[in-house]
Amino acid sequence: MKKILYLSLLTPIIYLASCSKSDVTPDTMEGAIIGKEWCLSNENKDGFLLAEDGKFYLTAKCQSNTLIGDWIIDGNLIKYKYTSNSQEITLVWGEVTEYSATQVNLLDYSDPLITIDDIYTLDTDDVYGCTNTGFGWNGNYNPDADCDDGSCDITEVYVDIIVDLNLPEYSNLQGSGNSIFIEGGVKGIIIYHGAGNDYKVYDRNCSYEPSLSCSQIETVDAGIAYCGCCTSAFLLSNHASVLNSPALLPLKEYYWTLSGNILRISN
Repeated sequence: MKKILYLSLLTPIIYLASCSKSDVTPDTMEGAIIGKEWCLSNENKDGFLLAEDGKFYLTAKCQSNTLIGDWIIDGNLIKYKYTSNSQEITLVWGEVTEYSATQVNLLDYSDPLITIDDIYTLDTDDVYGCTNTGFGWNGNYNPDADCDDGSCDITEVYVDIIVDLNLPEYSNLQGSGNSIFIEGGVKGIIIYHGAGNDYKVYDRNCSYEPSLSCSQIETVDAGIAYCGCCTSAFLLSNHASVLNSPALLPLKEYYWTLSGNILRISN
C-alpha cells in the first residue's frame, strides 16, 4: 500500500517537470510567435516581430525595426492593417504552416508576384560596437560586436616625421634587428630595422587597454616589444603580431618611405 501511494505522488511531479522544458510547443500559434523576434538565416537576418501591443514590425540585423501596421491573426494567416489617405487597408502578409517554440514555417505573401516558403528561427540580440580590427589599438574594437556603431570613426594622431638616418641619434638603426624609440604618435614611436632596407614603424601604445597611462611599450629585446603595463608582447618583424596575451591585436603600424638615408614616417 505504501508503494502504491508513493508512485501516485511521484507521477504528477514528473509530469510537471517535463512541461517546464523551454522547447515545448505552445498550445496556440499566438502563444508561440507573439512577442518574439523571428529571423531568416540570410546574411541580413530579415525577420518580423508581432509585438504584444499589437504593432507589426519588420526587423533586420543591425537596423531599427520598421513599423508596417497593426497585426491580425486570422486562423493561420498573419495580416496587417494600416491607414493611408484616411482609408484603412488590410493585407495578408503570410500563412503559418508549422510552428514550435523555436521555429516558424511560413508562406510569405508579402510579394504579390511570388510566394516563398520561409523558415524563421528565434533572433538573437544585436551587439553593437567597433567591428574594425584596425582600430583595436585605440581601445574601441569589440570582438563580440556584430553591428558597427560608428565608434571606429575616430580622429587619428597626425604623424609626418622625417628621420635622417645619418644623424648620430639614429645610429642604432644601422644594424638589422635593432630598434629605437622616438617622439610622435599617440605614446611615442618605435622604428625597427629589418633585413636590408626594410623598416617597420609602430606606435608605442599597447593595444590592450590603450587608454591607461602606463599602456606603453617600454622595452624591445631581440625584436620583441614588451608592454610596461601588462604582459603583452609583440613581434616587430611581423607587423607587431601578438606573441603574448592579454593583447589580442597588433600594435598600430605607420607608413614609411626611404629615400637615400631619409626615412619618412606618416599615417
